[in-house]
Amino acid sequence: DICSVCAIDLVAVERLAASMEPRPKIVSLNPENLEDVLATINQIGDACGLEEAAQAAHEGLVTRIAAVDAMVACSHRPNVAFIEWADPIYVGGHWTPQIIRRAGG
Repeated sequence: DICSVCAIDLVAVERLAASMEPRPKIVSLNPENLEDVLATINQIGDACGLEEAAQAAHEGLVTRIAAVDAMVACSHRPNVAFIEWADPIYVGGHWTPQIIRRAGG
């Protein structure tokens, strides 16, 4: 639902799901930044009945991200260009620039 260029659109998913028996539960996720991506882990865990496992995965990733933040805090930051598509040229968005910055770029 977040990007019709790189993901199937929600309407198409809902249309297909309506024809299935048993009808699947649809969980639409629309993260726009890294924090949103991390929050989706808990949403998926809730939807699957795996809340504790999702929370553990979430906490583990938060810890790993903090470790990366600490490692690159004082390092040289090279210029980075992230091109998602080559033709036509399309610069990646959403959380990708945030990840690049946090990784030291």
